[in-house]
Amino acid sequence: MEEKELFEMLIKTSGIGPKLGLSILSSISINKLVEAVQHNNTEVFSLVPGIGKKTAAKLCLDMKDQLKKNSFFL
Repeated sequence: MEEKELFEMLIKTSGIGPKLGLSILSSISINKLVEAVQHNNTEVFSLVPGIGKKTAAKLCLDMKDQLKKNSFFL
């Protein structure tokens, strides 16, 4: 259930499609992904093939608001 929620959050970000969303979830654990977003740690996302520094920064910014709305990940 958590993976599905995170996947939907990921693909809502512009520049992130289903293929890249699955790649992110397969490369980064759920806890590490949530922690990276909360601490604005773009280096974690930059390790995923296909994600550069700008996309990683956009992901952190966009997902931070979405995670705050969803109490499931707090």
